[in-house]
Amino acid sequence: MKKQNDFPNSDLYNTGSDTFTLISKLSWRYKKGWGMVGDIYGLTANEIAILAIIDQYEGVDTAHLLRRELGITKGMISRYVDSLLKKGLLKSVTDEKDKRIIRLSLSGEAVKISHKVKELGTDFSIAAFKGIEPDNIAIMLETLGRIYNNLGELTEI
Repeated sequence: MKKQNDFPNSDLYNTGSDTFTLISKLSWRYKKGWGMVGDIYGLTANEIAILAIIDQYEGVDTAHLLRRELGITKGMISRYVDSLLKKGLLKSVTDEKDKRIIRLSLSGEAVKISHKVKELGTDFSIAAFKGIEPDNIAIMLETLGRIYNNLGELTEI
């Protein structure tokens, strides 16, 4: 395993604690915001995320793919999917080619919720990025993507 001194400009790596504390705080605010949306619909933040992912990402329609997208455990995704099925927000169909695979899709009500959540997400992004230049937002997104991928190598679920 590499040590801090193995990197050029190793002083930059002393900010790790501050960086991850800030990311944790941002995550908390993000979840709190989605929690307020969830209160409107009686859903958890992860249930809302599941509806949005199925609606917006073609091909992400199984519990396995949703689990990977959200970075949560098999048990957690199972509970969320079961809850959404019981609430009538998800429909399940056995795959024609592979009977072991259960495909998930949104009910009509879930589509309405997902579209409303997308609108609220746009409002959230506008508030979050207020006063920040588009080029800086693009750099931030690229950097966070790289950090996510780098950490994924260490923390594969």
